[in-house]
Amino acid sequence: MATSFLKTTGWPIHLQIIGRDTNHYWAAQIHQLQLDDCVELSGIIPNHTVVPLMRAADLVVVPSHPLGMTRVSQCVLNQ
Repeated sequence: MATSFLKTTGWPIHLQIIGRDTNHYWAAQIHQLQLDDCVELSGIIPNHTVVPLMRAADLVVVPSHPLGMTRVSQCVLNQ
């Protein structure tokens, strides 16, 4: 995971993961890679809070489902 690499180099990093953590997959990965201090699992958050978070971020990663990027682009450009 890139976050793990950046942490070892001393780069200041904070990763926020928004969405479901089905079967606690991400929580287990975070713990295994010792990233508990720099990765935040936010779970499901209200839609109206997503765009401000995306705008404040240095980087946004969108899942690769058919409408993912189109929907993100619409949200960011329309507000």
